[in-house]
Amino acid sequence: MITIGPIPQNQIEEVVQLLLKAGQSSRVFTFTGDLGAGKTTLIRQFVKALGAKEEVNSPTFGIINEYTASSGRTICHTDWYRIKDISELLDAGITEYLYDDNCLLLVEWPEIGMPLLLAEKPVSVSIEHADEQRIYRIASDFL
Repeated sequence: MITIGPIPQNQIEEVVQLLLKAGQSSRVFTFTGDLGAGKTTLIRQFVKALGAKEEVNSPTFGIINEYTASSGRTICHTDWYRIKDISELLDAGITEYLYDDNCLLLVEWPEIGMPLLLAEKPVSVSIEHADEQRIYRIASDFL
C-alpha cells in the first residue's frame, strides 16, 4: 500500500501519476471515502490525464458515464452509492463493462458490488479528508 498526504486536494498530480502507472496493468479501480472526500475530483483529474475531452461528472443518478481516452480506450465511470444490491448492477449491464478488455472501469462506492470486482484485482484508492487536506491510500498488486 502506498500512502500519499496529507496534501491539498488541488495538488493531486502525484496521485494521478500513480493511477496512470497502475492503469498500465489493471483496468479496474475502486474509490472509497466519505461524502465530499474527493473521489469524483480525483477521477476527474485521472480521466483528464488519460486524454478524455468530455466533461467528467458524477454518475450517481445515471450509474455509468462513459468517456474516451486519447488512446481510444473507453473509460467507464460508475457510482454505486444508491445501489441497494448486486442485482441492480447486473440489471444495469455492469458485466458488459467489467468484461470488456477495452474498458477502464472506475467505481465510486464499490462496496455493494465488490464480489463482482475481486477477480479483476482492482486498484483500490481510499481517501480521507480533513478541511482542505486529503490522505490517499492506494493498494494494488501492480505498484
